[in-house]
Amino acid sequence: MNPGASGAPRVAAGSRRRIGSGRRALVLLLLALATVFVSGGDRGRFYLGAPDLDHLTRNHLTVVANLSPEHGFLGFYHQYLNEDGETAYRAYNRFPLGGHLLIKAAIAPFPGDPPAQLRAARTLMLALLAAAAVTAFLSLRRLTSSSGVALAATLLSFASFYPLFYGDMVATEGSLDLFAVLLTFHGMVVFTQEGRFRQLLAKTCGALLVGWHVYGLLPPFIVFGLAGEWRRGSGSRRSRVARLARSRHLALGVVALTFGLSVLTFNFAREYAALTSGGAPAQGDTAALAELPSFQAMARRLGWDPDFNAETSGDAWRPLLGKLVQRAGRASTPYGAERVAGFRFGGRPGGEGGGGRPVERPERGERSSPGLRETAAFAWGSVVIFLCAAGLTRVRHRVLMATLAASGFCWGALVRGSVNESNEALFLVGLPLVFFSVALLQARRVSERSIGVCAGAALLVFVLSGLQMGRLRADVEASDFRVEAADYEMIRAVAPEGAVILSGGAERWLARFFLTGRIFVGSANGRQRRRADFVLSRERLAAGAGLLTPDNRRMFLYDRTVYDAQYAALGDPALEGGRGWRVHLVGGRLIYTAGAACGTGGRFRNAPPFFLEVLDFEGRALARREFSFRSSGFEVAGRCMAEISIPGYDAAARVRTGQFVRGAGPLWSGEVPLPGGTHPARAAAR
Repeated sequence: MNPGASGAPRVAAGSRRRIGSGRRALVLLLLALATVFVSGGDRGRFYLGAPDLDHLTRNHLTVVANLSPEHGFLGFYHQYLNEDGETAYRAYNRFPLGGHLLIKAAIAPFPGDPPAQLRAARTLMLALLAAAAVTAFLSLRRLTSSSGVALAATLLSFASFYPLFYGDMVATEGSLDLFAVLLTFHGMVVFTQEGRFRQLLAKTCGALLVGWHVYGLLPPFIVFGLAGEWRRGSGSRRSRVARLARSRHLALGVVALTFGLSVLTFNFAREYAALTSGGAPAQGDTAALAELPSFQAMARRLGWDPDFNAETSGDAWRPLLGKLVQRAGRASTPYGAERVAGFRFGGRPGGEGGGGRPVERPERGERSSPGLRETAAFAWGSVVIFLCAAGLTRVRHRVLMATLAASGFCWGALVRGSVNESNEALFLVGLPLVFFSVALLQARRVSERSIGVCAGAALLVFVLSGLQMGRLRADVEASDFRVEAADYEMIRAVAPEGAVILSGGAERWLARFFLTGRIFVGSANGRQRRRADFVLSRERLAAGAGLLTPDNRRMFLYDRTVYDAQYAALGDPALEGGRGWRVHLVGGRLIYTAGAACGTGGRFRNAPPFFLEVLDFEGRALARREFSFRSSGFEVAGRCMAEISIPGYDAAARVRTGQFVRGAGPLWSGEVPLPGGTHPARAAAR
């Protein structure tokens, strides 16, 4: 009897079982992803609230909406008038064009409909996040030879805060670039196992057309690969060096670097051509390389710009490493576990604090605090890194596993500016992928059934974490975005494309996606102000002040000439002080005026920034604002001016002003009574 005759059917049966289990695991992964993404529903798709998520989504959607052959495919935030009255562009071209063109294809079927464009773009991002998870699963299945291990590790890794919260962020440095990175890693796995080098080159170059994060993956793969070839080689040192020079790992690095430099050169060339042709220069002298937007962004992210942030300087490696370890800990923690541990959000959800981002705060009765959460995340991240390093010594394909685990840290070291962006922690997902894979491989040695139990538990954890994230977003008022979109729809109807709109910096940045095609002028320049047709403001005035959108709720448009007319005669000041400033009362509003006209570029003379606070009769603050004429000042009749509404004016009793003193906070002046203020008790007695 031929022993191979009975062995062949057993091998075939085992192969069929592996294929069947792989398909079942993939179906379960897709069902889990669909469950979580659908659970966010309409609210999750419309959500714009956390500053980092909101800022990047508006940035990229605006740039994508403005991409056109007419402007040489220049990415820009908005059009504005320069000092000579010419149309110029606030350019933003720091990424390769491929990612933006993909988003452009998603929103192109919905011209003039920003809500539908946002919905389409976020659906694309969620699809790409799902594709990234599937690609990670396929890579781990090859590396671990177990569909159960790959499924559980993928679900646990993508159940953390970063993928669930930033997954639908419309930006190239989000799900789009993450998918490109993990697709490149899959190419590395296939190359190592099957020697298919051309597919790895194709995936790497495709990733570089989308974004730059693949450069965090390439150095460890190339270095670890060359080190392995050196150890396995034989012969003299010279012969080993000669073999390394012919190595495919080194060839991959050369091709990636050459292709990336070609993409960057193309960026520079199209920026220069678009910004210096047709009489539409950008701000500054675009003849210099340092003035090109891509170069400026690159200098900031690489730490070449000392004024960008102190954390990006060369002597700040310790805080950088600490932040990366802390984020690695959180990236290795399913979001559901955070909720169970009491790390919950108060108010709007957001990132990690700092840079204007909201900080997670414990709700009433909860036992966590931001400091405790950060300390716990750092400690857990340190444990995860140690266990990964120890576990990699006992697994196959340790070079590939180490490459995946180290990629996020390598990106943080190459681009030190990424420490300021909490969404960059999305690219630390490689560490938990390796950590959970290594841990589950040890569990597999106990029994194959234990892996099935772990996969089921991971599926449950992922779904519960996604549902918790959906609830988190639903805590924010669901109508926020719809109200904003309705306001801008009315504004677009009144101010057609090409209209010149006067706005402060904050209003312009909020409106940049919804009002593409309009031209903006800054409110601090009197000459520019007279060129404007409309005024955009978050303050609601009476219809007599030129209000053109009376039904709006949050953002309002005014006729500029009527709006300015109210300041022709301000009357006697209600408050007067040094350096030429005065405070007037006009129709329930405080108008601050400085003694000198605003300078160009939004700067001002003899008008230092200061605080103004309106108090009620009990001394409680009714309104407070820090005036900075770069964003809120304007010039009428030769004076710098700014305004503040007074909520509950009938209950206002007095006002005080102050200047900010470094280390001491506001230095307040004496309180001055407001004429016309009425005590609530007296008003009730009338």
